[in-house]
Amino acid sequence: MLLAAAVQQMLPSPPVTCIGIDLGTTFSCVAVFEDGEIVVIPNRAGQSITPSVVFVPASNGSNAVEPFVGDSARPTAAKMPGTLLYDGKRFIGKQYDGARVLTESVGLPFDLTPEFSTTRQQLEARLKLTTGGQPLTFAGEHIGAMIVRELRQQAEAYVGREIHKAVLAVPVGFNRAQINATREVTLALALALALALALALILTLTLTLTLTRTRTRTRRRSWRGWRCCG
Repeated sequence: MLLAAAVQQMLPSPPVTCIGIDLGTTFSCVAVFEDGEIVVIPNRAGQSITPSVVFVPASNGSNAVEPFVGDSARPTAAKMPGTLLYDGKRFIGKQYDGARVLTESVGLPFDLTPEFSTTRQQLEARLKLTTGGQPLTFAGEHIGAMIVRELRQQAEAYVGREIHKAVLAVPVGFNRAQINATREVTLALALALALALALALILTLTLTLTLTRTRTRTRRRSWRGWRCCG
């Protein structure tokens, strides 16, 4: 027993892994710095970007069903009743008035309701649905936390160990309330925000470039398809 303890102390500690996350309105992705390179981690479907979508299945009131997050959300929504939640980032920490909330809710498959945030002392929009006869309300950061949890699990499966540190990209246009609300996304998952600014910049640039290239390819495919069909 003593020998085993001594050997354990002699072994090097596993490296601390910090992941970089781009939590996007439409798509999100995660990367890690590995062997001197930044690697964008593929999701379960083998894609470099994950839809920022959550599907909450309808409940009969007796059994709670776990939400489907990311790639599995939309296909599942096509096969079973429930509510698809998206655009969560658009509402993170953003101040709204009652009239604006009603305007924003037009065309969405879920309701928006104004709710006062005691943390930020302002009126904000909440995503609202009913399942199993019970109303459920989500703040934008709640949806963000589900997306980040999914990305974190993908990263942990990739590196083979638990991850407790993250760099989360924040849009330049975010105000202090939106930044603090985004921080709550990582705090809810016990993820510490890293203060390595240089690494944050590199990861953010890489993630943004990946998303830009992917979206460009998608637009080109759509354009070519339109010309062929036209």
